[in-house]
Amino acid sequence: MEMGDRNIIIASSGTGGHIYPGIALAEEFKNKGYNPIFFISNNTASIKILKNSGFEYIEFNVSGMPGEISFLFITFLVKMKFSFFKALIKIVKLNPLAVIGTGGYIAVPVLFAAKILHKKTFIHEQNAIPGKANILLNKITDKTFISFQSSEKYFKKKILFSQTIPLEKIFCRYQKKKYYGNLNLKTEFLRF
Repeated sequence: MEMGDRNIIIASSGTGGHIYPGIALAEEFKNKGYNPIFFISNNTASIKILKNSGFEYIEFNVSGMPGEISFLFITFLVKMKFSFFKALIKIVKLNPLAVIGTGGYIAVPVLFAAKILHKKTFIHEQNAIPGKANILLNKITDKTFISFQSSEKYFKKKILFSQTIPLEKIFCRYQKKKYYGNLNLKTEFLRF
């Protein structure tokens, strides 16, 4: 874990829908000389995807928000509180240039902590219908990037339209490895 002015934190969790766009952004940042570090929830899918990506990550004990007030809801709030304080400590230590949320509940405590520490904060919503976390975070972040103009109506301020997410290369690479491996084939071949 490096300290310095080249760190960028990407807060992402859930399944591939939030994490793969985060990885695509991380690869773009890495190609430009930055050091992307993921803050992820400690669910199996998030951990497996990040381990395979080769990017550095820090796990947080966060879960999705239950639909009704119950013991699970209280547990959710306690996890968010502890994740917020852990994020504060890690952000101070890493001193990132920016903190980006790509979706999932992990983004909430991380981006709130970053905002309190006066860090640049951004969210990227890659879905036509945004999640609750990104709708909430739009109120506090410096900028919100969207992939579909139809999702603009869900956000109140600071919206930038991004026509693409740099996903095609990463998606094809992961799919290629997966399917070629399943067929016991080499991923590199001669093409004319």
